[in-house]
Amino acid sequence: MLQSGLKYLNVVRTRAQIPVYTSLTIKTTVSLIVPTLGNKEIKGYTTTTDIEHFRRAILNERMVELLGEGHRWFDLVRMGLLKLVAEQSAAYAYTVDNKVVQRNIQSFNIFRPIPMREISIHKGNLIQNYGYN
Repeated sequence: MLQSGLKYLNVVRTRAQIPVYTSLTIKTTVSLIVPTLGNKEIKGYTTTTDIEHFRRAILNERMVELLGEGHRWFDLVRMGLLKLVAEQSAAYAYTVDNKVVQRNIQSFNIFRPIPMREISIHKGNLIQNYGYN
């Protein structure tokens, strides 16, 4: 199963003109997926046949392939990785107007807020998701 998945992953990488995976490798410290360099393994990386690592490889490919299309947040929520990835990435981010803000991912952030317009239309029959009151 992993070999056929690796084949399809490499089809996408070839089309994007980026190096193909010769095997899946995992950086042990933060579990980032990187390709091997020919026969040379990068120090600190190990080859894996673990399904969870393969899922992370696919998630990484989706991040690269679908950059800027708004899929990343939904992928991380679906995989249960939103809080973990947010904690491993930079603690601060820039807003559109160049203000620095601290990231603050809470457990309720896996749900999106219901627009107030929708709550008003339903005249009290719809309540806001937890954490967005």
